Amino acid sequence: MPLSINYDAAYMYESARHLSNEVTKKALKELTLKRYLNLACTGVVEQLSGAELLEDYGDSAVLSNAAVSSIDYSALVSGATYTEATKTITKTAHGKTISDVGKQIVFFSAASKIVIDQIKSITDVDNFVVTYGAGVNMSSVFYGIYSRYSLTYFDISAYNLDRIRGLNDASNGVLIPEPDYDKFYNLSELSDHQSNIFWNQHGQSLRLYVPSGMSLGVITMDYFRSIIPVVNSTDKLDVRDKYVDLVLDKMMNYIYQHLEKYGLLKPGVDQKTLAIRQQNLLEKEMAKSGKK
Repeated sequence: MPLSINYDAAYMYESARHLSNEVTKKALKELTLKRYLNLACTGVVEQLSGAELLEDYGDSAVLSNAAVSSIDYSALVSGATYTEATKTITKTAHGKTISDVGKQIVFFSAASKIVIDQIKSITDVDNFVVTYGAGVNMSSVFYGIYSRYSLTYFDISAYNLDRIRGLNDASNGVLIPEPDYDKFYNLSELSDHQSNIFWNQHGQSLRLYVPSGMSLGVITMDYFRSIIPVVNSTDKLDVRDKYVDLVLDKMMNYIYQHLEKYGLLKPGVDQKTLAIRQQNLLEKEMAKSGKK
């Protein structure tokens, strides 16, 4: 819901036309005014530190549109051998790639023990290396490979998202952000990541890394939404009323640039906005410390 109580787009259009009529007889189309109004609203909010400072834009949602979790189990493979000296499993055209590094493998033969291990590296198309080994050479080996985690995907495109503040799982508590995309897909190689659920945002997709043995509960996403743009002239502005003067000044600067009236630009608009930002930060810190 937009934040303004008293100001709609029509009021801003009328004010802008009145001010621009003082310097030009050129009529400004509503589409042009709408564009500059939305730019001005967004600019003011961002300069006030946007959602990080203005808690007005905070929201939360229970995520329920999960895609099918993906977990990689391979069919049991036969006809391989294992060499302890190099900890290598040999299988003609095994089909494994660098993306399989870090996955768990179970291998065994009729004459030896069952081994639970991890793929360490891919040597070539016929050989790959495991981490710990079996302790003995093995012939007529059977093996199966599976991921140490599953990936669950959520489509978050419907939330008008600015950024995610945090994720909480009703069963597992606070989930841990992992913003590094490449690291996110190699978490299974890190022992301290095998007992925690991590998340990564990639565009409009939210990805959860769930280690084997863990399952997701109800996921709540706390987030900051983006500002709601005006579409119709009756739409209220998505900024608090106390910031509307700043929005109008910034909107007029866009219009003066459009009209090439550079001498009318108000350079103090940004400084005034930043001064208000500093005052808001000060008040926020004082509130935290219990001072008045």
